[in-house]
Amino acid sequence: METVKRIVYFLHSPLTKFDEERFGISTFIENGFEVEVWEFTPFLTYDRYVNYTTSHKADFETRYIFHSKRDIISAISQLTGNCLIISMLFYNFKTIFIYREIARLGILYCKVFYNHPLNYNHPDFNKSKRRSLYDRVKNLTMGELKGTVFARIPRKYLGISPPDYLIVGGGDFDLSKLHIDEGTKIIRTHTLDYDSYLRDLKNPGAIDDKMAVFLDQYEPFHPDNYQPGGMVISPDEYYPLICRFFDYLQQNHSIHIVIAAHPRSDYANRPDYFGGRPVVLGKTVELVRKSKLVILHYSYAMNLGIIYKKPMIFVTMDCLEKSQIKAFGDRLINYQALLIGKRPLNLNETFDVDLAKELVVNEDLYERYKNIYIKMKGTDDIPTWQNLINHLRA
Repeated sequence: METVKRIVYFLHSPLTKFDEERFGISTFIENGFEVEVWEFTPFLTYDRYVNYTTSHKADFETRYIFHSKRDIISAISQLTGNCLIISMLFYNFKTIFIYREIARLGILYCKVFYNHPLNYNHPDFNKSKRRSLYDRVKNLTMGELKGTVFARIPRKYLGISPPDYLIVGGGDFDLSKLHIDEGTKIIRTHTLDYDSYLRDLKNPGAIDDKMAVFLDQYEPFHPDNYQPGGMVISPDEYYPLICRFFDYLQQNHSIHIVIAAHPRSDYANRPDYFGGRPVVLGKTVELVRKSKLVILHYSYAMNLGIIYKKPMIFVTMDCLEKSQIKAFGDRLINYQALLIGKRPLNLNETFDVDLAKELVVNEDLYERYKNIYIKMKGTDDIPTWQNLINHLRA
């Protein structure tokens, strides 16, 4: 086998500056690798490509955008044996030809899997999925039906080879659920949020006892909402309600709110939706570390609240719950909240918060969450991508 000298990322979304950091691109370059980024957004999700705009896409020289199946196959056919593909693409009907081409040419590839709590581990989440056949299929689109069928077909029968490397972030879980074989090298590590925490260790700072951070989800405008079956939320309904809750916290508890803007948000080119409050992009780790309290709906960034042991208030509203049930079949906010012993506050019903109770952190549940979903006990504090490089050079 040739020595890997070239890294090619396969992405389904436009590369942002946030992605550039969390995907470890500079780490590979500093270690002497050639790096390319291939974006398949126009081919895979054209509506997202056309409708989603952002002012902070990464300005990366070797970034290529593909619009057609023919161009994708042609480009893959030119990859050589010194290449490793790091694929962030899901296995589905639209990507099957990509993985078949990888298998046909025998190109090395790496997949990443994170044990996120909204997958299948939480018993309440699983229990809620046991709905009647009618409830499960009555609102399915043809695309969703095809996806459901595809998910039940073993990958080996589809001509898709298992990954050569699998990065597994989070705690222990049943690897048999994943598409691997005895030749797959398993790299046990942590989530990319924990990588962010490791980078932040050199930046200690005092906690602001009067500051809460809101983990923005960019709900009305998130690029995923442009996909078939995505959530549909009115900004005229969503933002005024969340701002009235922030007003309540400020007036009744003397807490000022800072907005940790979602990495794919573009508030600079939109009206002021947060009532003059600071909207900060690219500083979520720092804001969580400095905050007294974290406010969220559901978010991967909940990991940061766990790592820094911050009290968390989960908030929902009717429009969020209706959209989640339609898009996902369940209320996602409830499940993340349950994992640390919390219940979401529905802002359509009340703003009343027992702050003294909310500020109590259940350290046992936080530690359990960390061990299951963020970092397995006993794994090293080596950044994820450096860990992969070490395996490539072993």
